[in-house]
Amino acid sequence: MKSILVFIFSCCLGSVYAQERTSNFDLRTQKTIFQIKKIEGKNSEQINLKSSISGQYSVDHKLNTQSQMAKKIDIVTAQKLDDEFVDKFINFKYLSKERTGKEKCIEIYSLDLRGETLKICSDEKAKVNELDKMIVKIKEEFLK
Repeated sequence: MKSILVFIFSCCLGSVYAQERTSNFDLRTQKTIFQIKKIEGKNSEQINLKSSISGQYSVDHKLNTQSQMAKKIDIVTAQKLDDEFVDKFINFKYLSKERTGKEKCIEIYSLDLRGETLKICSDEKAKVNELDKMIVKIKEEFLK
C-alpha cells in the first residue's frame, strides 16, 4: 500500500515540476534593411545590410547564395549606408524616367528596401552604373 502511495505521489509531483517548453525565440535573429542583388546569367551577387534585435548591424556579401563575408558595422556607418541606399532607391523608383524601350526587361539588379522591391533592367545604363559604383564602394569600405 505504501509503495502505491509513493508511486502516485511521485507521479503527481513529477507532472507539477515537468519541464516547460523552451522558447525558440533567438535574440540574434536579423532583419534585412536593404538588399542589392546583381544577376548575371546563372551567377548572382548579393549585398545585404542587416540589423539584429540587439541593435547590431552587419553587411553581408553572398556569391551564388553562398555567404562570402559578413562584417559588423557601427550604427552611424549603418545609418549613412542606409541613407545612401534609400536615396538611390527613391530616385530610381519615383524620380527617374521610366523605361521607354518596348523590348522585354532583362533584369540585372533587384533592389529590396524593407520589403519593397524594384527591378533594374539591363538597358537602364545610368541606374546600372550607379549601382555598380555603390557595390564597389561597399566592397572596398566594408568587405576587405
